[in-house]
Amino acid sequence: MAALAAGHARLEGTIPPDLIQLAADAISSGKLRTTVQKLKYHEFQVPNVCYSICDYFMATFNLDPIKALLHYLPDDTLPQPQRPLRIGQFHKTSGPSPGEAFSERTTHVYVTIAITDLKPITGAYIFLEGSHQLQDPKEKAICDVAPMKLLAGRAEAWCGDLSYTYLTGGGGSFITLVFEKPI
Repeated sequence: MAALAAGHARLEGTIPPDLIQLAADAISSGKLRTTVQKLKYHEFQVPNVCYSICDYFMATFNLDPIKALLHYLPDDTLPQPQRPLRIGQFHKTSGPSPGEAFSERTTHVYVTIAITDLKPITGAYIFLEGSHQLQDPKEKAICDVAPMKLLAGRAEAWCGDLSYTYLTGGGGSFITLVFEKPI
């Protein structure tokens, strides 16, 4: 499957705009406590609407690409994502050094649901396609790049060991669901 080779896949489906707007309002309100501060984004306490978005996602989106990235068989049941969910917002940075790439270095599969439009200028990642299958960092420099570009309400799944880079932009808000690979 193409998702497995590339290490990421855009998912079929859309979260209803009213749920997305409620989540966007909660994030932009400034009332959510920051729980984690990372190099490229902050995570916040999770408002209830984000759990509703997760439930809607699990019930209506095509989950087959997630199964492929987790190495499940098509008929296998996908477990619920880890709780609590992660919600966050990208912030402006000075940007990485030229050629610098990052990875979560996990066997998890992440699903990013856009609360606002996500693209490199709003802080979203630029994936290095196929890098999760390479051992030599020098090989990763020749990977094709695939910028995450998601309209609000859309989702993309990606392997935790996939390498990525980013631009200096910020402001994009997201929910991340985390799925564990079977042992």
